[in-house]
Amino acid sequence: EVGVDAEEDERALVTGGEKCVLREIQREFNVELTLVKGKGVTVAGQREFVHRSEARIRGELDGPMDGRVKVLSVNDDTVGAAIGKKGANAKKVEAKFNVRVDSVASRSILRVKGSDPSAVDAAVASLIETMDSVSASDTVPCALSAEALA
Repeated sequence: EVGVDAEEDERALVTGGEKCVLREIQREFNVELTLVKGKGVTVAGQREFVHRSEARIRGELDGPMDGRVKVLSVNDDTVGAAIGKKGANAKKVEAKFNVRVDSVASRSILRVKGSDPSAVDAAVASLIETMDSVSASDTVPCALSAEALA
């Protein structure tokens, strides 16, 4: 038995529906998967299949090395632009590039997943371009008075 840590919003990436990743893993490796609230996913079964299942779950969360999943770091200033009002921009990117865009707030990332690595790369580039077009502001504390800046 092994545990895979996952935040609440990360677990949503691998659960849900008949085609969810966890159901696929259960069928493929004949393991028992249990979602543990606040902890992640517990995998139980034959040692070899437990380790293969763990690697597959981690690959879904962090992205495998084959380019089908990319993880993009975002910050509070730009994530809204990437997602868009009511998810409009994310939906547009999903439709244009045939990918899925998920926001994982607990890790400040966007996760882009698709079957074609070049489409995933193009979707990520599109999201980065959108985020780069957002103007940001920050306050830098200093000892200067307002008169000194005038």
